[in-house]
Amino acid sequence: MGLDRREILSHETAGLVLCGGKSSRMGRDKSRLTLNGLTLLDATRQTLSGVCEMVYTLGKTDCDFTDLYEDKGPAMALFSMLGQARIQDGARLLVMPVDMPLCTVSCLQAILQESRQRETSVYTSDAIMPLVICYSQQGMNILKQCVEDQSSLSLRRLLNCFGCEAVDLPQFTDELMNVNNPDDWQKVLDRKGSE
Repeated sequence: MGLDRREILSHETAGLVLCGGKSSRMGRDKSRLTLNGLTLLDATRQTLSGVCEMVYTLGKTDCDFTDLYEDKGPAMALFSMLGQARIQDGARLLVMPVDMPLCTVSCLQAILQESRQRETSVYTSDAIMPLVICYSQQGMNILKQCVEDQSSLSLRRLLNCFGCEAVDLPQFTDELMNVNNPDDWQKVLDRKGSE
């Protein structure tokens, strides 16, 4: 019998695309916006594939992992995914939102290198994401307790459960831009058109 697709082994780095937001400020589903012939969802998958063995999606029902806490934010979505997957201690999860179309493989390699050198979970100090969670059952137990104690969960609190450290990646500041509204999207289109 083959390995379950949703099992992440201790030596692996799995990519995770967050694509379950309402996109209310954008006015349409950001994951379906098209840039250079690819949807943002496909482009994000492609970027993560440059550094990860497996790439999963987290969001609505057509994703690899369904956000069981719809409209409760990215931290609860991640908590939902961590509860659905079978993850071994030491596995790394590289998390990236679907709305960072300027992010490159080089940027992801840099944050992964920081995680490996520090031997811990890391996030970008300027943008929080992309981030790397070094999974541990101990961290997951702390996270479960946090969720039980509170009705909501912030991303920073989730990251604290896994001992996450901030890293500075000043050379990638432009690549860490989120597309939140039509003006942001136009900036991306203008920049891509001038390259």
